[in-house]
Formats: sequence, C-alpha cells, structure tokens
Amino acid sequence: MVNTIVQIGEIVGTAAFALFGAMVAVERRMDLLGVLLLAVTTAVGGGMIRDVLLGATPPLALQDPFFILIAMAVALLVFWARSRKSPAQDGKFFRRLYSLAIFCDTLGLAVFTVTGVNRSIALGYGDNAFLSVFVGILTGVGGGVLRDVMASRVPMILRKEIYAVASLAGGLLYYYLYWLAGEYIALFCGAAVIVVVRTVAVRYQLNLPVAKPKKEGGV
Repeated sequence: MVNTIVQIGEIVGTAAFALFGAMVAVERRMDLLGVLLLAVTTAVGGGMIRDVLLGATPPLALQDPFFILIAMAVALLVFWARSRKSPAQDGKFFRRLYSLAIFCDTLGLAVFTVTGVNRSIALGYGDNAFLSVFVGILTGVGGGVLRDVMASRVPMILRKEIYAVASLAGGLLYYYLYWLAGEYIALFCGAAVIVVVRTVAVRYQLNLPVAKPKKEGGV
C-alpha cells in the first residue's frame, strides 16, 4: 500500500516539477529542446544526484525512462499551449501558468523530499539521520537548482520565500515519524508540513533575512 502511494506521489511530483521547469524555459524564450531539457532536469535531476551520492548507480531515472517520458510529455504540452497564444495573450498566459506552477512546485518539493528520505532508509542508511535528511532535501531542491543555473537565474532556494527550510522541516519530521509511527503516517505528515510551510510563505511573501547595506547616515 505504501509503495503504491510512493509511486503515485513520484509520478505527480515528476509532472509538477516538469511543469515548473518547462515554464521557466518558456519564460526565457528557449526553443523546444531547451524546454524539454529544463523540464527533465527539474523533474529528475535531484533524484539522480541523490542516487549517485548513495551509490545506487545507475540512477533510477536512467534505469527506467518512465519518469523522463512523463517530464517530456508535460514539457511538450506547455510548449504547445504557449505556441497557441498570441502576443497580446502572453501576459495573461504567464500569470495563470505561474500560479499553477507555484502550486505544482510546492507539491513536487513535498513529494520528492519525503521520498528522498525514504530512499535513503531503504538503501540501508536509516541509522544516519543527517545523511537521510540531507539527501531528502537534495532530492527536493536539486533539480530546481540545476534548472535555475541552466536558465541563468539565482537559484530559488537562495533568494525567494521559504523553500529549503520547508524541505528541511518535512524531511526531519518524516525521518523521526518513520521510526516512531510508521512509514504511512510519516509520509503524509512530512509532505503536509512542507506544503503548509511553503504555501504560507508564498501567501504572505515570507523570506529569510537578507543582508542589506546600512542607509547613508545610519548608525
């Protein structure tokens, strides 16, 4: 039952991340190859880095191209939808797509963080809390970092809203609930915390402190 939920979650998370990656590529006026590449990188990049660090090679995404195909399908859909819009409709298209993409990105972050921790435990690293939570966060944010670097943007986790912190909170909760309450409860509670924290941060535009220069004449 849990494995089925995890698999469904990974499919949803892959599609969600691919949508955000494709949107960034479209916004940057990339061609079809660029849209496909950013969507796939966002969707499976974090998981591939995780598997390499854990010594699980080749990474799952390369053993079975199913998730890559999902990401490519989403990218093609976004590219097709964008190509049908006239210049006058561009602004409205991006506003609607951005709202959907933010929700999907939050969902993907939640799914991949908890499945990342789960993957670490399943591979026998459950006694190492730091490693398990770290690779969970890396699974959740890694693809987005690669996407932003490829799109010549400062990675979202370094500049906007509460992102990696939400992943950290959910990863920690998942890890400890896994041993205290079981995998099923840990899965839902860990993911729910990430969704709630991230949603509140976006809704109220909450950010971590930023170093700002003193105003001229200030103390």
